[in-house]
Amino acid sequence: MKNKIIFLILFLIGFAYADTLIINKKGKDTYIQEEKFMFAEGENVIGPIKLIPIISSSLIKVELKNGYLISYLLSDFNKNWEKNLKGKIVSVEGNGRFITGKVIDIQDNYIIIDTPKGITITTIPKFPARISLKGKFQDSFSPTLNLKIYSKDIQEKTIKIIYPVEGIKYSMKYIEENKRLTAYFILENNTPVDFKNIDLVLKGNFFTKKFKNVYLPAFSKKVIKADIPPEKYEEGIIYKYKNQTFNKTTIYKSK
Repeated sequence: MKNKIIFLILFLIGFAYADTLIINKKGKDTYIQEEKFMFAEGENVIGPIKLIPIISSSLIKVELKNGYLISYLLSDFNKNWEKNLKGKIVSVEGNGRFITGKVIDIQDNYIIIDTPKGITITTIPKFPARISLKGKFQDSFSPTLNLKIYSKDIQEKTIKIIYPVEGIKYSMKYIEENKRLTAYFILENNTPVDFKNIDLVLKGNFFTKKFKNVYLPAFSKKVIKADIPPEKYEEGIIYKYKNQTFNKTTIYKSK
């Protein structure tokens, strides 16, 4: 089996169990995606693996035991939504038109679509007209990854795919009641991605907090009580609660 190339094709839907999202105070966030594969001794080509569509760089890191990454192919990675539509089935609706077909190209203000009746060139719709496509955002816009990995043994292994992401952040806010502060983490997911049952790590200037099985929906804010000592509090807005009323008072300054 040595030096034999084994092609393992795995079609993944959704996200793997035990993925980890690391949110850094400076906005340099990281996603750690875990996948399991059966490896032969020697070179293995595995994929395609779906990455989350908010990856911010084509550079990734792969970790595994008794093996190493040789190379990888990242497909459908583009931050430009227009280029990401190429090859996908869409519907152009509004302004008295309804056109369905596969996107061939988008140039300037025009979209070229291969329809059952032939090639159609039409203008890119503007609100309230729209371009729509079937399926979830993750399925339609997720980049795909194929890996070539050298394994030193025959074994099922978990690989960690580590890459930078963008669009998520955290801050701290406080409620003051009877001269006592209660701190909260404010998590903001400004992306169309639903994070389900992930491990979450917050890396602040003075602390690192870990949370298990977190659900962070798309375009949402999640508030978690901050179980950290006052000496590790960070800058944030203080709201004074008195007589059943919240009043924004001042900014907490870290000491």
